Amino acid sequence: MFGLGCFVSAWILWQIGWQPAHIFDATRFILYDQGSWLYAVERLNHGELLYRDLNWQYGPLAAGWYWGWAQLGGNSPLTLVLASSVLMAGAWWLLASLSLATIGKKAGTGWALAGLLPVMSPAGLIALNGPHGALEMLLLAVCAWLLAKCPKHNRRAWLLGFTLGVLHWVRFGPAVAAFFALLVLEGWRLRMEVRAWRDGVAILGGWLLRVLLAFALCWLPLLVFFHARLPWAGVMEQLWPGHMVAHYAATYSRRWPEWPGVRGLLITWLPVLCSLGGLFAWLYSEKGRDKVMADPVRSAAERGLVFGSLYWVFGNVLLFRNDYAMVGHLWLVWPGLAVCWALAGPRLQLGLMLLLLPALGANLLGIKEAWQEEQTWQAAPMTLPNGQRLWFRVGEARRFAELGEVLGGDLPGKRLAVFIAGGGVHYFYGTQRVGRHWWYLPEFVRPWEATEAERALFRHEYLFVADFGQNRAANGSSGPLQLWLPLPADMSLRLLPRLAGPRYIEGLGHTMRILPPQKHDLSPH
Repeated sequence: MFGLGCFVSAWILWQIGWQPAHIFDATRFILYDQGSWLYAVERLNHGELLYRDLNWQYGPLAAGWYWGWAQLGGNSPLTLVLASSVLMAGAWWLLASLSLATIGKKAGTGWALAGLLPVMSPAGLIALNGPHGALEMLLLAVCAWLLAKCPKHNRRAWLLGFTLGVLHWVRFGPAVAAFFALLVLEGWRLRMEVRAWRDGVAILGGWLLRVLLAFALCWLPLLVFFHARLPWAGVMEQLWPGHMVAHYAATYSRRWPEWPGVRGLLITWLPVLCSLGGLFAWLYSEKGRDKVMADPVRSAAERGLVFGSLYWVFGNVLLFRNDYAMVGHLWLVWPGLAVCWALAGPRLQLGLMLLLLPALGANLLGIKEAWQEEQTWQAAPMTLPNGQRLWFRVGEARRFAELGEVLGGDLPGKRLAVFIAGGGVHYFYGTQRVGRHWWYLPEFVRPWEATEAERALFRHEYLFVADFGQNRAANGSSGPLQLWLPLPADMSLRLLPRLAGPRYIEGLGHTMRILPPQKHDLSPH
């Protein structure tokens, strides 16, 4: 395991140096979540408080993790990538140890390096699911590891409950899906180990009580934390953000993935089907009791590995509201493929290998193809107005330079409202915001804060609406401007008469001036 730890450290450093234009891509950092986290850390360094001064849709733990790294290495893209990669490496190391316990050192090492590491890296190094996803990855791996490595029933319940509580400090939702997955696996463990049905129910009830108490010990301080910074309506929306369902429905049109074609089936979904088949084969194996008694260490490791597959199933039902999230969490089902290998006989193992070869080959070839693609980008590092460097493709450099030109000089004094894109615009360009909302997405302006949010919005000088496909018809030609404003309808109607001088930047979106209120304008200002 020490060797695996050294390997993943070398892998991270090699990836950062080998494909920097992918990892430090300008568009992703300026417009997407990565830049938002950098901006949040910057505002924390300036004394602002999450939720009270800075609207924040996640829990405080991940922001605190990156803030701590920023105190050591500076608040920069490199620090953010390293902080996220450390979390990914820890998660991979835990799951790799379970793979070794399940299928042996040689096969387990090969699987961890050729299977798990390439699949898990995008969520860690590149943080495709957002920087909070790497911390969720680690905590879910801790749940799997506790299922396998903590033999004492009561202690395991307390530790699992505490881990779920910590997971809730990152983001609401994962803790719920993880809880149901743990409940199923713990109940199955008792079915294998306890013969009397009544005894099993009593033990499971005690396990449930301990998990909930441990979770409450983490949840109550979070409740106090939110209550100190938000009104009660805001507290409830942080603890149970039901409005996010409407947000995802407005942002992503597809609830379920479309037919991927033969290539997508072989590379993306065949491993998923195999892993889920292995999950149900493991759950309903008639020899389960005998296997537990014969090799409890291996059986426990298998239980930890199938946790991810079961979590993904519950996530699809309870948590993932669009195809993007379902595909983005597919790394969870890959550890369960080691269980498929352990359950299969020699002939089935050969068949499983043939089924998985296209996906394994695609993952490994994807590393080379990423480097080749990067060469075609002709990307180069460039310095942004805040003095930090990102990698720009030729077209990207031109577009983002135009954005700076449109905003004009004295960027630190420009009050800019950002729609659809994230806080990276503020962070890298040094523009200012008014109010706690620093970017606007569908359903993010809640009824209890609408008046104050509108008053703050109208105090901005400029508006930037990023184009991620919602403005396909707005190509800069003359004619009516089609603009998507992710605001409550009445607020949008009051904002539209105040907009002037639209300018379209191809590939980025629209910029506009927000006119000062006229004497007859009765809208908030």
